[in-house]
Amino acid sequence: MKPIFWVFVAIIYLGSFNAFAGPEEHRDAQVCYVISSADYAKIPDEVPTEICLESIKVDLYKKKIEAYSFFSNFTALIQNLKLTSLTNNHEGLIQFQASNVIENNYMNICGSQNDLQLFIGGQVNNNGEGLINQLSVAVQLTAIATSCHRNESPVVYNYKLR
Repeated sequence: MKPIFWVFVAIIYLGSFNAFAGPEEHRDAQVCYVISSADYAKIPDEVPTEICLESIKVDLYKKKIEAYSFFSNFTALIQNLKLTSLTNNHEGLIQFQASNVIENNYMNICGSQNDLQLFIGGQVNNNGEGLINQLSVAVQLTAIATSCHRNESPVVYNYKLR
């Protein structure tokens, strides 16, 4: 075979390594929100200390939201986000609010139920692409001890951009 053929094959072969993003590239593309330091010491185990996203997209016609994270521990938190509001503002951006039930289970002999809900709010452009560096992220924990007749007030844990 001619040497030019092998040069061509080598270029294609070596160039293909860039075509597939590895975990390092995804890690760099993630935008992470962390629990505030004041709340960090007192959060229960089921409340995540960090929430990372790579993208948020809103289908403005179907009124659906899709969030993406390469890492599976965050995917479970954001995979069932439901769009709760869309509001046009005067700057060409669209405000959105979304939520997701992270956990809803009974924990102890009183039948206590922990409801853990994720709230994400922010802005998208006219193409539906979210500005992931400017989100408001919070998790609300509501504990209800049904047979003990004790209802605790919801506790909201706010996250800030890391």
